[in-house]
Amino acid sequence: GGEADGKNAKLFYDQARKIHEQGNMAGAAELYRKSLSFDPDFAPSLNNLAVIDMEEGRYAKAREGFQKALRASPGYADPYYNLACVSAREGHPEKAVPYLKEAFARDPEARRSARSDPDLAPVRALPAFSELMKER
Repeated sequence: GGEADGKNAKLFYDQARKIHEQGNMAGAAELYRKSLSFDPDFAPSLNNLAVIDMEEGRYAKAREGFQKALRASPGYADPYYNLACVSAREGHPEKAVPYLKEAFARDPEARRSARSDPDLAPVRALPAFSELMKER
């Protein structure tokens, strides 16, 4: 346990992100899991593993992963934002709004992504979304 494990978790997470961005999902997933072997509650790895599940259409598993990331780090905006994306992809854009509200409360920058994210297109059509974007 302790500091070394935290450092290792972060190290593998950073490596995973690089190859995730290059589109190597399998390799990234393996490194995110390695990161979690040092710290099972490392929220960024939990979140990004769930992103891979979402990108590959495993929505129930993705939702579970985002929930796990939230429990590990309640102040972290990304899992809320991603739960909004999953809701929209599953055809429930209205369910995305409360998640976005939580994401924006934790990270006002998330608003910028929400304006153009293709996943959230069905959500942007909702009056509740416009309301949410007005709030500051």
